[in-house]
Amino acid sequence: MMDRWGGAKVAVGSSFMIVLGSLLAAVATLHGSYDLLIVGEILIGFGSTVGEVCQYKLYPHYVAGTRMATVYGLSVGWSRLVQMIAKLSAVPMTNIQHHWGWAFWISFMVSVYSFAFVIGYFVFERSLPKEWRPRRQVKTGGTWLQTSGVGSVLQLPKFFWILVATQMCQHGAYRVYSLNTTDIQVKTRGTSQQTAGYKSSVQAVIPIVLAPVAGAFFDRFGHRMTFVSITAVLHIIVFVLIGLTKVNAIAPIIISSFAYTTNLLPWFVSLPILVDGEDLIGTAFGVFQAFANSGALVMTVAAGALQDATPHQSYNYVIYLIIAVKVFDVFLGPFYIWLDRMWLNGSLQVSEARRVAILQEAKAEGETLKGLKTSRWTTVTCGGLYIACAACGIALYVVYSLGSST
Repeated sequence: MMDRWGGAKVAVGSSFMIVLGSLLAAVATLHGSYDLLIVGEILIGFGSTVGEVCQYKLYPHYVAGTRMATVYGLSVGWSRLVQMIAKLSAVPMTNIQHHWGWAFWISFMVSVYSFAFVIGYFVFERSLPKEWRPRRQVKTGGTWLQTSGVGSVLQLPKFFWILVATQMCQHGAYRVYSLNTTDIQVKTRGTSQQTAGYKSSVQAVIPIVLAPVAGAFFDRFGHRMTFVSITAVLHIIVFVLIGLTKVNAIAPIIISSFAYTTNLLPWFVSLPILVDGEDLIGTAFGVFQAFANSGALVMTVAAGALQDATPHQSYNYVIYLIIAVKVFDVFLGPFYIWLDRMWLNGSLQVSEARRVAILQEAKAEGETLKGLKTSRWTTVTCGGLYIACAACGIALYVVYSLGSST
């Protein structure tokens, strides 16, 4: 949808959805309607997810070949800053005039303010000459494949499919850790919930500064896939220290903040490279998030089942699981580098300027880099893996939900 209609139009729609959801949530606080609050939160969640992808769709148009990774890093850093401010201000806002609903009304005001900026960008884009605007897919017909978006998915290249399929459970391993960081401290160190929560929040501070720095590093020196293995090693160290030792939790949490910086950034800056152009960027990010969410669902349910099966509901087996997943990730880095050299002439490991030069040289010779070609076998295999993983995750969730309710 985003590639077909354009990031700006979809951004306006998603921003309006956030405004509407925020308004419903705020009104719900006046009437004490929990159902209305849930509807509002669902709209906010959907709009926020789509809006985030809109940004990633539009960035390459303006900065590809110059400072693309730096801009993605700034976006990640800004997102972390806003999240931290929101968490720190949530409780004080609930105390305004002794009514907790003010937190939702202030959120509504901020969403309206943001919506105005989105409208401003939309007007700006429409004022540009057509040749300067972000590209959209050419509408050549109304077949089911085109209107449903399946056609765009089938056009994604084979390197992209291999990457998202092999990374499916990696983001889930980090999510399991982040969701349980506070409780792990309570169970292993006897820390209070409040103190553990405070320590856990520290990991969001460092990425605010380091994310743009890491992005600038990728633009200047490359080595995007090298950081896949480096980040995995940092995660293993963190998991061991936080779950299998009793060292002060602040030490592994600080280390995890460095891993948090490069947990997703290498993928954000690599996906536009893997699809070569603007036509499929929205589809690529959507598929990437779908794979990541599917793997995260399986990892979360599996971790919960392991914890339930462990005496005293300790996290030992859970830690072993996520360590094993990250050990696999350590070896994925060299594997991606090897594929990059074979299929993309090293595009993922060089600077942004050199990456553009490699692509231009290939086009001048009338060639398409192997990694940018489609493969029916790869698409079907990786797509089937996603369907199986999603079905497995949903089945596990239903089984364990029913089991916990009886």
